Amino acid sequence: MHSEELRPITPVAIHNLHDHSGRVPPQAIDVEEYILSAMLLDPNAVTIATAILPTDAFYLQKHQAIYSALLDLSEKSQPTDIITAAQRLRSTNQLDMVGGLPYLNHLSQLSPTSVNTEFYARIIVEKALLRQAISSMTKRITEAYDPGTDAFELLDGTEKDLFEISHSQVRKTAQALRDILQDTINHIQEIAQHDGQISGITTGFTDLDSLTGGWQDSDLIIIAGRPSMGKCVDADTPILQADGQLVRIADLYDRQNANLLTLGEDSQFSVTQPSAYIYDGIKPVYRVTTQLGRTVSTTLSHPFLTYQGWQPLGDLTIGNCIAVPRELPVHGIHTVSDSAITQLVHTLRDPHQIQWSLPDSKATAIKLKGVQALPPWVFTLNSHNLSDLVGQLFGNSFSNVVVSSRLLAQQLSHLCLRVGMVCKISKRLNGWSVTPMREISQGENHIIFDEIVRIEALGDRPVYDLTIDETHNFVASDVCVHNTAFALACARNAAMNPTNPVPCAIFSLEMSSRQLAQRLITSEARVNGQAVRSGNLSQDNFNALVAAASRFHNAPIYIDDSAGLGVLELRAKCRRLKSERNIGLVLVDYLQLMQGRSSNDNREQEIANISRSLKELAKELDIPVVALSQLNRNAEDRKDRRPQLADLRESGAIEQDADVVAFIYRAEYYGIKEETRNGITLETEGMSEIIIGKHRNGPTGSVDLKFLKQYARFENYEKYHRTLPDQEPEEDPF
Repeated sequence: MHSEELRPITPVAIHNLHDHSGRVPPQAIDVEEYILSAMLLDPNAVTIATAILPTDAFYLQKHQAIYSALLDLSEKSQPTDIITAAQRLRSTNQLDMVGGLPYLNHLSQLSPTSVNTEFYARIIVEKALLRQAISSMTKRITEAYDPGTDAFELLDGTEKDLFEISHSQVRKTAQALRDILQDTINHIQEIAQHDGQISGITTGFTDLDSLTGGWQDSDLIIIAGRPSMGKCVDADTPILQADGQLVRIADLYDRQNANLLTLGEDSQFSVTQPSAYIYDGIKPVYRVTTQLGRTVSTTLSHPFLTYQGWQPLGDLTIGNCIAVPRELPVHGIHTVSDSAITQLVHTLRDPHQIQWSLPDSKATAIKLKGVQALPPWVFTLNSHNLSDLVGQLFGNSFSNVVVSSRLLAQQLSHLCLRVGMVCKISKRLNGWSVTPMREISQGENHIIFDEIVRIEALGDRPVYDLTIDETHNFVASDVCVHNTAFALACARNAAMNPTNPVPCAIFSLEMSSRQLAQRLITSEARVNGQAVRSGNLSQDNFNALVAAASRFHNAPIYIDDSAGLGVLELRAKCRRLKSERNIGLVLVDYLQLMQGRSSNDNREQEIANISRSLKELAKELDIPVVALSQLNRNAEDRKDRRPQLADLRESGAIEQDADVVAFIYRAEYYGIKEETRNGITLETEGMSEIIIGKHRNGPTGSVDLKFLKQYARFENYEKYHRTLPDQEPEEDPF
């Protein structure tokens, strides 16, 4: 028999496969015939097959046409025999294409029963999946050879293709309303069976669940709050500018303009501009002193770079090492004469014989107390003048210089960093000593690690912060410094629901996994978070923490603290967790720290792409995705400080893509002690308001919760019980 006689008479559907090797795609034509034969003879076989097989699972186009005709007949409750099938095919002009009545008669003579229909259908599905895999991978291989293809987008597309193939036989397409109605009625019936209970994933907060119905599948939920609450430095902290000036951070806030140094992942400094200048009120401040004598004053929640990554001051103790600049590659453009440099050096070494011109009152003060600080023009000197100043001051032997004030010593040490020389500052009986450290390694990195020798409480002071996009850090006082409780509570309540626990994935771009776990167990145990960080724990508190940890031991919560997470990587990880752990909720903390797909986009476009990708992820996995988002400062210009949709930071696309937007508002934080609602005056102490500003499929409104700031814990309002007050700096409820 010739090979031509074995080839099918009708066209073969290869599903866009471009294979020029002559290989035949996976198929089982004889099994397809047996399935169709059973359907022509036994209506029960139609019921079994339609539950498993999509139309394009058949390899031969004529088999697809026959199967489709039988499905149409079955849906209309008409017989599925040879005569009715032929009539249906004739009405669609497909009877001749499938081989006419002779071929239908051939199928009927195979005489199978419906007993093996499901087994045969599984075989056809497997072959169809293999063809889809070949088609998809062939397409991706072709794209990989294209020099213009983005590698990460290619990998994301490939993984998405495989995920869809493994979870369904065909990609979903637009459905006619008649096909959706029955599923919708079933869903409504299921909701009715809850007897008024929520239909989505519980938040654990009764009033909020009543308003939203719980977090719904496929929804993108945005939880928005103030940025950088509490992560600040003292108002007098000097910040080095690109032109060489040292400017107080409070003055930068007034200017709303700065060019300063930030540390990149390559441990090199570069110049950047803040995207926001933040005054965060008056807060407890602590001064950190290092072994080299450098000092910086910050709040306890402000992070420092350590060997283990960025960690807040509250987690650090004496003996920990933090990153400090080894050199500061900044020079000014101001030029002075060599004699002016010489006069300055003589005055610094012997302040009783002033060598530069000063008003009489200042000259008298200097003679009595010594030079207290450098004149401002010194910091804008060009590289030649600056090198000359340092060289004359310390000499060829790099001997130490003793000055009369700590500020002056710190300023001289700072100038030395500009010429690549590290100095140590130490207290002496006759003043402050600045000593060059010749043993410091001159490696390629711009930083070294310096041991903390003292942490002192300075009391309450005005504090400020700068938002630095991408790197999220800046140099303050010659030290590298960096710039979630409600959402965590929602994830905890969903995962630990006693009747229906939902596996949750938490992606933290700001806090480490250990910090998140610590916040979860301190909140659960009702133990003061600051007491844990300082180690000042009673035995009862420690036992409560252990008991809380044991309750979380089997909770289906998965934490990923990968830094610099991009949307493509997030989607890949979520698909994997959905497949392996069947996660039902994703939490992203927070949206503005994520990386977009393209470095060419401006920030607004990048945030728009990120929010759109999160919405696509929610639809693809059919689970709620909760993303935390920052607010801009517009709310602070309003009398009651209540946030609005327009306050969502950086992009209106967040509002557009979100199904639910919830704001966290605490009047108490802004010093508002009383509020009037419906003519009733309420105290705001310990009260938090969750405002639903957008609800695509339901009502908007607000609900009251109790916030226990000493535990960073949210609770239902009616379940609140007053506890003994703990003295602790207020934590960020966001």
